[in-house]
Amino acid sequence: MYWNGPDGIPGTEDDELVHPGLDGKLETGDDWVENGHNYLETNLRPGPDGVFGTEDDEVYWNGPDGIPGTEDDELVHPGLDGKLETGDDWVENGHNYPETNLRPGPDGVFGTEDDEVYWNGPDRIPGTEDDKKILSGPDGQYGTEDDCYDNKDKQDGTNMRPGSDGIFGTEDDELWLNGPDEMPGTEDDIKYVHRNSSGGGGGYGDRLVGRGAYKPVIEIMDAALEAMEPQTVGLVSNFYDTYQSFKKGQEMSRYIVNTGMQEIQMEAATGSQVEKETQESRWSDESYSDKDVGPVVPVKTYRNMKVIWMILLLILLYVLGYEIYKAKKKD
Repeated sequence: MYWNGPDGIPGTEDDELVHPGLDGKLETGDDWVENGHNYLETNLRPGPDGVFGTEDDEVYWNGPDGIPGTEDDELVHPGLDGKLETGDDWVENGHNYPETNLRPGPDGVFGTEDDEVYWNGPDRIPGTEDDKKILSGPDGQYGTEDDCYDNKDKQDGTNMRPGSDGIFGTEDDELWLNGPDEMPGTEDDIKYVHRNSSGGGGGYGDRLVGRGAYKPVIEIMDAALEAMEPQTVGLVSNFYDTYQSFKKGQEMSRYIVNTGMQEIQMEAATGSQVEKETQESRWSDESYSDKDVGPVVPVKTYRNMKVIWMILLLILLYVLGYEIYKAKKKD
């Protein structure tokens, strides 16, 4: 059986062979014709009315297996522009990554390397204005805790991550600063840790954590251990390395302090945002307890680095003095 094609005339070049779908029967909703010449990697189906060439025709992506008419085919929906074959087309992706939809990316073809994953947003409806493009984090993989989306529309310089459950829009979502490179989803991002509202001594307090926050201090301590080796040849090298690490530490500390000062002004907005997005994404109207995200001004980090730097200088002077003493004794 052939569909007469878009021109409606049988026996012309645009006629298309009609294939039965999974039920193995023709004249049912899952019949399909090849559609790759119009929209790569897709097939066309007649829709609810069972007639090809009408307004309710449906376009399906052939799915990961690349074969039309199989179980992994996915219905392609037009995006906000209401048109197919554009960058905002999407298919349901919740079976692979909860609360997400998949888009074809810049090349406009599903199933290629530039496909993009979007969180459905607080309204939980795919293909709407509040959808957020998900970035794979430093591990380069989707579906892990370091996935994030740019949060600049709510708070510039921040990104949101799904937390331990791996699902965006739940209570354990995390707010992160983009770090000195100002790019979301990179290794220097710094996490906000919420204050323990119980008032007990075991709470986290108000601070930033993450590799970006601790890396400079770790570098300085490593350099300090190297500087303690009593070899004169390595002293200059170790001293230089320590100096470079200290400079990096100063830059990071300056960034954290400056960011902390900015967060004092935006504290209320940031705290309410996390609560608001959680409330919007919950299925029920259950009240959501307030979370206090306080200002963070880690001045102690800078002071500690100055102390470490002074200790390193004293160690260096001691070792140099000892070497000079040994040299004079030999003479």
